[in-house]
Amino acid sequence: MYLIGSFSIKVVRLDDCILNVKEIGGGEKVRPFWHHYYAGAQGVIFVVNSASREEELEEFRDTLYKCLTNPALRGLPCLIIANHQDLPEARSEAKIREILELEEACSNRSWVLLMASKNNIGKLREDFSRYTSFLLQSLCGVRGPQHSTTSLELEGNKI
Repeated sequence: MYLIGSFSIKVVRLDDCILNVKEIGGGEKVRPFWHHYYAGAQGVIFVVNSASREEELEEFRDTLYKCLTNPALRGLPCLIIANHQDLPEARSEAKIREILELEEACSNRSWVLLMASKNNIGKLREDFSRYTSFLLQSLCGVRGPQHSTTSLELEGNKI
């Protein structure tokens, strides 16, 4: 991992590929600089705390929408990971979809919503590996928006 201020670049090794991930923190002071890191992106990954207060989730929704409408990210496949599913206040998949307005925000791209928990890291890694396959399919010419209602089912989560 190479640290660049409050940003980092990580190499993530999976069974079928190696990802170079630009992790750009979510703090309010950092967000205005995000667009400098969009060049060359081939996919977008957002992590949201599914146990956040509704106001925080609405702020996340607005940030997600702003990013996804940036010309450099327009149309790229998107993975949204709703973490902290192990907490009692965690929102369901349906509630996350509703609050984040994912059908609208991701209408011009292929996308995946994964529900994640620290109690099942193995499943998250497996799901993430399947996302990379989804990403590779999208990059190799699979056209038209695809999302969880048209994709593979993974133990209650769909890709």
